[in-house]
Amino acid sequence: MTIRPIIRHPDARLRKVSEPCAEVDAGVLTLASDLIHTAASHKAAGLAAVQIGDLRRVVVILRHDIYSVFINPEIVQQAGVITRAKEGCLSIPWANIMVPRPGGVRVKALTVKGETHEVSLLGQASRAMQHEIDHLNGKLILDYRERA
Repeated sequence: MTIRPIIRHPDARLRKVSEPCAEVDAGVLTLASDLIHTAASHKAAGLAAVQIGDLRRVVVILRHDIYSVFINPEIVQQAGVITRAKEGCLSIPWANIMVPRPGGVRVKALTVKGETHEVSLLGQASRAMQHEIDHLNGKLILDYRERA
């Protein structure tokens, strides 16, 4: 239950692809707890483990006023109209970038109990999940800037 420092761009770790968790062990549970407390301390819509310097595929997103943990999340379906909206990022606090994303996603992940589940997300939760999965894949909102 620790609030961890956020790493900031241009830290090279933000460009690395995170590794899947082989199992949900005590270390992953501690990481999940740290992510929740760190995200809550910043009132963030979501947070990926890489943003606190840990290259495991774990994210938290705010849903229904509580943080949900997703271990090894993967988008299995996208739906809805693609809309552009401004996104900020704790790791790039000086940037607000217009990012196009579909309005909904279906995500498959492990729970903190190690069970596989799928969940459909819409609106802000969908956008947050896509943003955090981008982080796991070494992609940043800066990559969405339009080139002249």
